[in-house]
Amino acid sequence: MDIQTHDQIWESTPSPLRFEERESFADELPVVSALCRFSLNLLNLKCYLHKLKKRCAAGFAVAT
Repeated sequence: MDIQTHDQIWESTPSPLRFEERESFADELPVVSALCRFSLNLLNLKCYLHKLKKRCAAGFAVAT
């Protein structure tokens, strides 16, 4: 639909979609997954350190 006139300017045909693989990125998926896990671990560490800092500032003893 055209934003200004609201006229239909494009339509799809009622047929099955066919895709052709041009390039595969399957070999990169383990790397992406590892980066996500690493980022999540860093975020969890940052949250833990923030909570620990708040406890120390409140005067609670921190067990080691």
